[in-house]
Amino acid sequence: MNNKYINYALLFLMIFLVGQSFLSTPEPSTPPDTPITFQTTKQSFKQGKVVELKVQNHTDQNIDITLQNCQEEPFTVNKVNSSNLEPISVVSELPCDEINNPQKENIFIKANSSTIVRYNYWSNQLFSELGRYKITSTIKLPEETFNLSSNEFEITEPGLIWSTWNQLLYRPIYNALIFLIDITPGKSLGAAIILVTLLIRGLLYGQNKKALTAQKKMAEIQPQLNKLREKYKDNQQKLAEETMKIWQQHKVNPMSGCLPILIQFPILIALYFVVQDGLNPDQGVFLYSFLKDFTFQDVSTNFLNLLDLTKNNIYVLPLIVGGLQFTQLYMTTKRNQNNSNNKGSQQDQMQTVQNTMLYFMPVMIAVITASLPSGVGLYWGTSTLFAIMQQVIINKENNTN
Repeated sequence: MNNKYINYALLFLMIFLVGQSFLSTPEPSTPPDTPITFQTTKQSFKQGKVVELKVQNHTDQNIDITLQNCQEEPFTVNKVNSSNLEPISVVSELPCDEINNPQKENIFIKANSSTIVRYNYWSNQLFSELGRYKITSTIKLPEETFNLSSNEFEITEPGLIWSTWNQLLYRPIYNALIFLIDITPGKSLGAAIILVTLLIRGLLYGQNKKALTAQKKMAEIQPQLNKLREKYKDNQQKLAEETMKIWQQHKVNPMSGCLPILIQFPILIALYFVVQDGLNPDQGVFLYSFLKDFTFQDVSTNFLNLLDLTKNNIYVLPLIVGGLQFTQLYMTTKRNQNNSNNKGSQQDQMQTVQNTMLYFMPVMIAVITASLPSGVGLYWGTSTLFAIMQQVIINKENNTN
C-alpha cells in the first residue's frame, strides 16, 4: 500500500478521535413552560449510551444543587410502566466508595442559562433495562420550590454494529487492560497500556513483517514501475498488464500492507474509548466474570510522575509521539527515494509529496495527540516505537539474505 495513502488514513483516524472528544449532541428546541425545565437531549438512547439531561434555568436566580458524597446520581430516575401504575424509582447498585464521580461537586446553573448533566457514571446501572424512563427532582429556591419532571424517554436495544463492536473489540481489549492492571504492581494503567500494546503488536508481528517486507520489495521495483509509467503513459491497459507482470515476477502484493493498518484502526478507536471511560466503575458491567471483584479506585493513572493518562498532555507526550512518527516516516521515505533512481517530473512530484508528508504528518499527529487522553498517545507512541524496531530488524534480515 502506498505510504502516502496510509498516512492519509492515519490522519483521518486521528481527526476522528479528536472529533469524538468535542462531539456534542444537538439540543432539542422545546419551548419552556416552567421557570426550570428538565429535557433530555434526545427522545431515545441506545442501551449502553450515556443519557444526557439538559437543565434550563429561566429564572433570575442562580441554582446551586448540592450533591451529597454518597449520592449515586444527581436526580431521581424513574422507570415508567406500560400500565397506569406509578413509576418505579431506579437506584444505582454501585457502592458509594467506588464512585469516581467528578459530579460530587455542586451542579451550578447561572440565571437564565442551562447545563447538561451527563449520567456517564450511572447509565449502565440505572438504565440497564429497556423501556421508558423519566427523571424527577425537587429544586428549592429562596421564594419557591419546584417539583420537576423531565419528558419521557426510551432506552432501546443497541444496534447490530455497536453490539458487534462491543463484543469483538471493546470488551476483549477492555478486559485485557483491566486484567493487566490487576496483576501489575501498583495497578499501573501506564504499564498495562504498554503491555496491551506489546501484546497486540506481538499478535500482528507476522502480518506486519509480511507487510514491511512487501513495502521494501515495492521500493526496490519502483524504478521499473516508473519506467513503465513513462513508456505506457498513453496506454493505461498495457501499463496495468505490464505492472501486474512485474508484481508477479517479484512475488509482490501491493495490498499486503493494508491489513495491519486496517486491523490497528479499530483497535486504536476501541482503546480510545477504553482509556476515556474504562476506569468509570459503571463500565464494570462489561467485565468478564473472573474480573467482577476488580476495584477501580486502586488504579494508578499517573505514569512516571509526568502524565495523568486520563487527561490531555500538551508538552511531553506530543513531542515524543511526533518524534517517533517522524523517525518511522523518515526510514520509509528515504528508503523509497534511495531505491528510486529514475528521474522525471512525475517522480519529482512523488518525492515532493513524500517530503511534505515527512514533516507535516508528525506535526499533525503531535497536535492531535495533545488533544486526546494521554493513554491513547502512550499506546500510539509505544506502537510506533515497536514498528521502528521491527523495521530495523527486517531490514537487517533482508540485507543478510
